Amino acid sequence: MSDAPTIIVTSNVFNKWFDELVDQDQDKVMHYMFLLEQRGPTLPHPYSSSINGPSRHGPGLRELRVQSQGRPLRVFYRFDPARNAVVLLGGDKTGVNEQAFYEEAIKESDAGYDVWLAQGSRP
Repeated sequence: MSDAPTIIVTSNVFNKWFDELVDQDQDKVMHYMFLLEQRGPTLPHPYSSSINGPSRHGPGLRELRVQSQGRPLRVFYRFDPARNAVVLLGGDKTGVNEQAFYEEAIKESDAGYDVWLAQGSRP
């Protein structure tokens, strides 16, 4: 594996969610994204973990496990064939049904990855 940083590309859905965060939450999310950029697929738990669920794109959907102001923020991503980290969406798990949260996140991540692939996997 190369020592070059991982290229991170973000979806419009993620960008909209990120832009609505307060500065402190944005700083925490950016810190985790910096770790992802530096470590790529080797970023370990507790910073990142696999999503176990029925994705149309098979295994490989992951989440950044950000804690900010006592809240569990999650950033969903997967690596494309060129090994770019495609950041698909973000969400706040505070006070929601965990199963429903992940079912919706998988569905939205699949849709976002469909768009990425349709664009020819270009940043």
